[in-house]
Parts: sequence; structure tokens; C-alpha cells
Amino acid sequence: FSVVFPLTFLINTTFGRRDQALQKLADFRGCVLSTALFTYTVDWPDPEVPGSYTGGRKRLPPSFNKAVLEDFRRLFQLIYEYLSMPSVSHARHVAFWHKQPYKRRIHSKQNDLLKKWNDIMFDFYMHTEEMRKTGFPSGEASRLHQYHQ
Repeated sequence: FSVVFPLTFLINTTFGRRDQALQKLADFRGCVLSTALFTYTVDWPDPEVPGSYTGGRKRLPPSFNKAVLEDFRRLFQLIYEYLSMPSVSHARHVAFWHKQPYKRRIHSKQNDLLKKWNDIMFDFYMHTEEMRKTGFPSGEASRLHQYHQ
């Protein structure tokens, strides 16, 4: 009993953390995909045509959709790179001095990926602003910005 109980507790805790991480990753993925779909497909009334319900998207530059898709691809690539990095939060990376340079290198790479992530988020903001300049309703733009945060 003294060995089985701690072992089963450890296994249950580990699977609980794994399930929470997968749930958060699925929520994030859903948010990113819905933002991409919305940015890529939404249409709005053309301000130059009174009474129209569509046609505003035609005023965007021809390269807009390609740029949006490329930014989402870059974002998913960064997520993959970040999640594929080795873990350096174990005690062996703190206790043993010869593991410290390795830990610093990994943290440096993680920080570089987070900076690139922030650049992509700014690009998403600029895509929304470009849509707003062509007549995209400001209320919808505000909603889209909330997803970017």
C-alpha cells in the first residue's frame, strides 16, 4: 500500500495536468481558427453602394487574403516550435551547474519565439485596421481585436 498509493496519485495528477494542457491548447486553437476564418471570409456593406449588404471586401488589396493566411501559418509554426522545445524547468537544470548554459540557451530561444509571436499579433491588428479603412464596421473590428489579445 505504501508504494501503490503515491504512484497512483502521481499518475492521476500527471494525467490531470495533461488533460488541462490539452484543453487549453484546444481552446487556443479554436480561437485562432475562428479568427482566421472570420478575417479571411467576412464581408461587409460597401460604403459607396447605398443599401448594399456585401461588397466591402472587394475594396481590400488583392494580396490581403494571402498575407492573412501566411500570418496564420507563421503563427502555427511558432506554436509548434515552442511546444516542441525541451523542458528546462526540471530540478536538474537548477541544481547542476553544467546544465545552466543549456537552460539559458533554451530560454533565449523561447524569448525569441515570443517576440516573433508578438510581431504576428501586431500584423493581425494591422490586417484588421486595413479592413476598417475599407469600410469594415468598427464594432466588428473591436470584437476581432479582442480575439487578438
